[in-house]
Amino acid sequence: MSNPLERITSTQNPYVKKVVAVRKDGLVRTQEGVFFLEGERSIEEALARNIAPIELIYVPRMLETEPPVIEKCSKAGTKLVSVSKDVYKKISDTKNPIWIAGLFEIPNYSLPKVIKKNKGLYLIATNVQDPGNLGTIWRNAACFGAEALLVGTPACDLYNGKVLRASSGAVFAIPAVKARPKDIVSALQEADIPIYGADVNGKLLLTELQGKTPVAVALGHETQGIHPDVERCLAGSFRIPMQNDMDSLNVAATSAVVLYEIVRNRIF
Repeated sequence: MSNPLERITSTQNPYVKKVVAVRKDGLVRTQEGVFFLEGERSIEEALARNIAPIELIYVPRMLETEPPVIEKCSKAGTKLVSVSKDVYKKISDTKNPIWIAGLFEIPNYSLPKVIKKNKGLYLIATNVQDPGNLGTIWRNAACFGAEALLVGTPACDLYNGKVLRASSGAVFAIPAVKARPKDIVSALQEADIPIYGADVNGKLLLTELQGKTPVAVALGHETQGIHPDVERCLAGSFRIPMQNDMDSLNVAATSAVVLYEIVRNRIF
C-alpha cells in the first residue's frame, strides 16, 4: 500500500474521541469540516464519483478478506486507520457494525453555486426535521434527476448518520444546501425559476404541471405544511389525487410521486 497504516487499539485514544464527536455532533462536523459514513458500498459509491474519504477506518480481523476498497482508497491518498473491534464498536453508528467507515470532507455548497439560471429541477424541503424522511427525500431527488435539494431551516443536520443512510449514496450524487427559506426563495427568483408547492387543497392537479422547466417544487411537513416564507412566493399550488378518504402522503413518499410525475411528463 502507498500510505502508512495507523493502528489504534485503545478506546481512550484522542482520535477515537474525535471520530465519535464528529459522528454525534453537527457542530463538531461543521468545525472539523468532515462527516462520518459507514459501509463498503457507500465508500465504493463515493470512489466511483472520484470522491475519496480523507480517512478510512476498518477492523482487519473482522473482514474475511481485505476488500478492494482499501487499496483503492490508499491509491487515492486516503489515510488508512486500522482499529480494534472494541474501538470500532465505540465509533460505529449502527447496532450491527460493518467494520469499515470513512471520514469525508463536507462539500462547500451554496445557493448561488447550485442554482443555475433558467435551468433544472429543484426540490425544496421545508419543516422537515425527521432524518429518515430527509435522507429519503435526498435519495429521491437524486434518482429523478434534480439539480439540487434545497433544505429550509429549521431542519436536521444534512450529515447526520440517519440522513446519510437513508440517502443511500445521494450525498455523492447531487448537492444539498441548507438555508433560510427566504434565502432559498430569493436565489430561485434571481435565477428566474418559479416555485410550485404541494398542497392538499392545491388548485392544480400534479398532472397539470406538465413537466415545466425550469421549476422548483416545494414540500412541507404533513401538519405544518410549507414554510410561510416559501408559500407566499409560490407561482401556484398542486395536489396529488387521493382515494379512500385519505388526504395526504408522508413527505418522503410525496417527493417520490411528485418527482416521478414531473420527469415522466418531460420524457413522454
